[in-house]
Amino acid sequence: MKKFQLLLLDANVIIELMRVGKWDAVVDTCELFVGETVLAESHFYQDDDRQRHDFDLHPYIEQGKVKTIDATLQQFKALDSLFQPQFLSSSVHDGEKELLAIVCGSREPWLIAAADIALVKAMAALGRSEQVLSVEVILQKIGQQCPNLKDHYKDTRLRQWIHWGQAEALQGKIRKID
Repeated sequence: MKKFQLLLLDANVIIELMRVGKWDAVVDTCELFVGETVLAESHFYQDDDRQRHDFDLHPYIEQGKVKTIDATLQQFKALDSLFQPQFLSSSVHDGEKELLAIVCGSREPWLIAAADIALVKAMAALGRSEQVLSVEVILQKIGQQCPNLKDHYKDTRLRQWIHWGQAEALQGKIRKID
């Protein structure tokens, strides 16, 4: 059985896992889903020397190691009904919108591997921060060490963003208030 099931990945998470050489370890131990938008965004990373390294996720999809998923129009409409228009249009990128729409429009217990402040704040504003995991926690849970992980992929940063999202939600900056 896989360590994490129904794990949605954001593009920056995929890119960081490729950069630190932990992608295959995560693929082998987790049931992974990637939105079509995220798939289109995830195709290269730059190393510490700013050298570009291209990668292709399609072989993982063809082998069934990673599954793709699309948000439906109904899920996107549900998302629009939950959040302030300015928050969605100015803070949340297309790939993150797709992940939010899937999670908000489903009864499945999705988890999101995220390192995007707007996505984390949105989940916190919904009271669903327990569904967001840092790359650091995922790697720890699958028995992987990663000393060169960038700070915004660590759990302390994720917890900070959750706190900010909860505070901004109380101020009416993220969610629509009925």
